Amino acid sequence: MISVMLVDDHGILRTGVSMILQLTRDIKVVHEAASARTITEDYASCRPDVVLLDIRMPGTDGLEALRNLRSAFPSCRVVMLTSSHAETDIREALAQGACGYVLKDMPSEVIEQALRTVMQGEVFLPDAVRLALEARNTRQALSPRQLDVLRCLVKGLLDKEIAERMKLSERTVSHYCGAIYQKLGAANRTEAVTLALKQGLVSADRE
Repeated sequence: MISVMLVDDHGILRTGVSMILQLTRDIKVVHEAASARTITEDYASCRPDVVLLDIRMPGTDGLEALRNLRSAFPSCRVVMLTSSHAETDIREALAQGACGYVLKDMPSEVIEQALRTVMQGEVFLPDAVRLALEARNTRQALSPRQLDVLRCLVKGLLDKEIAERMKLSERTVSHYCGAIYQKLGAANRTEAVTLALKQGLVSADRE
């Protein structure tokens, strides 16, 4: 049996998650809390296998609560269950020792998958979360000029049009495109645009 402590200030969400987990044969919510103010005391009283913890909460937020909990109980397993897609929140949670990061708009079965994964001693990061982390690495890899060219590609401009807009030679634009494809791991222009939009590197606004 996997015992779970659920900490979230939204009552409807707590009820929904509890009902979902009750449908499984071996997962049980043993404690619920509407705030993280007494999270260490609550954890000590019920000793769950995994804590599902929100980030955005009044008073003590989830990241502060995570730090407090990991400080008091270094071996505790915590999965962040949050609406925050922010790459900074993801990185901070992982840096503070979170074992997983699940977004509230994901399918309900992802929560069960996260619980089972962290119980095996692994870190659970869904594809959308991994993409958010990879997007920053790619942004850092692309130069400002390459990002400008990438935005032009997304707008559907041809090399000649990009050259005119950016006051470059077509050959230079071609070199920029080749570097962009390589850094994105794309085979061609269409794939580069698709990956850029999927990772949130540029906007789909075509002006």
